[in-house]
Amino acid sequence: MASTVTAPTEGQRLGRLIAFWALDHAVQTGHRSVGRGTFEAPLMRYYREAQGWNLLRELNWRGKTAFIMLRGAEPRPDLAELFKTTSSALGAR
Repeated sequence: MASTVTAPTEGQRLGRLIAFWALDHAVQTGHRSVGRGTFEAPLMRYYREAQGWNLLRELNWRGKTAFIMLRGAEPRPDLAELFKTTSSALGAR
């Protein structure tokens, strides 16, 4: 999973929703973990601190530092509620 870039609007947290869906989907399809990467150090820190990703390694790719992270796949029973909350924040009906 690569970084997600979404327009930040209060209450949406679309990137978090996508990440949680990926963790849930991975466990449902028999995978034990999900990888995630970013070139942005502030995003890497956010993913680690706010979403629980673990930094696996840093590598140089085409002159940039890539941050490669890993997190164990896990069921997200709260996913349906997160979709509702996100839809409400987007103004969906």
